Amino acid sequence: MGNVRVNRMLDFVERVGWTAIQAAAGALLDVLTTGELTWRAVGYAVAIAALKVIVAQRFGDTPTGDAIPGRVIDG
Repeated sequence: MGNVRVNRMLDFVERVGWTAIQAAAGALLDVLTTGELTWRAVGYAVAIAALKVIVAQRFGDTPTGDAIPGRVIDG
């Protein structure tokens, strides 16, 4: 694969941002379905993360699952 240069700021923003979105959405779904916050929220967050990757792989600029283009500068 060679040397890959990554835009570290975009990589950081995408990873942390999506993790926050998925965790919040999982917690919200759990509260809406059970009336309380339980460990089920983790399962919801994982499912949302998997869905994000599948959508990004099929419709994104690259087949890697990136949702934000421009992370890989060279490679």
